[in-house]
Amino acid sequence: MDVDYHFYNGEKVDFGGKVLTIECKAKFIGDGNLIFTKLGKGSRIAGVFMESTTTPWVIKPWTDDNQWLTDAAAVVATLKQSKTDGYQPTVSDYVKFPGIETLLPPNAKGQNITSTLEIRECIGVEVHRASGLMAGFLFRGCHFCKMVDANNPSGGKDGIITFENLSGDWGKGNYVIGGRTSYGSVSSAQFLRNNGGFERDGGVIGFTSYRAGESGVKTWQGTVGSTTSRNYNLQFRDSVVIYPVWDGFDLGADTDMNPELDRPGDYPITQYPLHQLPLNHLIDNLLVRGALGVGFGMDGKGMYVSNITVEDCAGSGAYLLTHESVFTNIAIIDTNTKDFQANQIYISGACRVNGLRLIGIRSTDGQGLTIDAPNSTVSGITGMVDPSRINVANLAEEGLGNIRANSFGYDSAAIKLRIHKLSKTLDSGALYSHSSRGAGFLCLSHLLMCEGVTVIHHLMRRGG
Repeated sequence: MDVDYHFYNGEKVDFGGKVLTIECKAKFIGDGNLIFTKLGKGSRIAGVFMESTTTPWVIKPWTDDNQWLTDAAAVVATLKQSKTDGYQPTVSDYVKFPGIETLLPPNAKGQNITSTLEIRECIGVEVHRASGLMAGFLFRGCHFCKMVDANNPSGGKDGIITFENLSGDWGKGNYVIGGRTSYGSVSSAQFLRNNGGFERDGGVIGFTSYRAGESGVKTWQGTVGSTTSRNYNLQFRDSVVIYPVWDGFDLGADTDMNPELDRPGDYPITQYPLHQLPLNHLIDNLLVRGALGVGFGMDGKGMYVSNITVEDCAGSGAYLLTHESVFTNIAIIDTNTKDFQANQIYISGACRVNGLRLIGIRSTDGQGLTIDAPNSTVSGITGMVDPSRINVANLAEEGLGNIRANSFGYDSAAIKLRIHKLSKTLDSGALYSHSSRGAGFLCLSHLLMCEGVTVIHHLMRRGG
């Protein structure tokens, strides 16, 4: 295709099962959906560019130096017509920026401008190097389809890349691999009713989302229409979400916003209680920076999650409604910077955390608890963490082998002990080493609390 093609909403092209390679050298232009159906297995679409006919009104809740705008009037002041520099406001923005609904002019409300390429009911079709302005790429009722190396399309009103299998069989083998997207009113990459099976066939690998209007990467939650939209057994690996308006990675299955008595077309609540579904996703090596909402969120039971980094987020770094799951090497650094009613990391169920890096360069005054995991066992915390802001069921640190405490730039070194049940502010024991005129002093001290009286005992020995 080497000439721009103008399509109408709902226009359908039936390829009759032929296996084709479609090289796009020009644009598809139109508002709505251009539907490709019955492409043969092994077909490939390369270089497709989708562009809306209409230029929408968009908002941009970031300053020129990339700081968040959260005041409704300030966000509305960014309103302009553009296909490249912002996203169309939605009802989600009415929640995120209270008061914005009344300030937006009528022509900026209820817009639905997207130029969407819909791949419908196909097997084994790949889309490579897709781009566009107010663009969307919808795989509906597809299996073993891939979106490969997206070439930074700027999203429209809907999700930029969507795999939706709400009717027929659960989707399987559907991937977002590589590439990046920007803006868009909803999520950059999203899945509805996909199940990769034991082989974890499907998901997101090596992808970057920039300034999504909702979440960067999302698995849908709850019921849509008459059936479940939840997802199981997918991979989420080696991917980055930067400055989403809501969440970085939103990988839950159940929702608290619209509680359900049961799960139509899915496991019943009686078998798996709320937030305890066996999602079995493979989750590793994800980075979130600058989310206005939660950096990393998920639920489920019995999962293994590793190498998650969340940095410089306005809301909670991690909000984990998980049970009996294992988290390894988690870094939650400089989060809840807007001082919301939230904690920097929250874990609801009885989980195990092995390796937790906390605290960065920002002040943490008033930012809730650093870690709130009242039912979990945590080990390997690093960072200057105020112990009064840690709430865990068990903090386990085993010292194996030889241990040395080095003090740099000071004349003393100390190992201090504190039993929170006795006091959250006083140490119950300590081992000190002091230097004085070249001689070393070893000082052992312990604290006794009895009937409200605190007594400190010291034993000092001069070293030779």
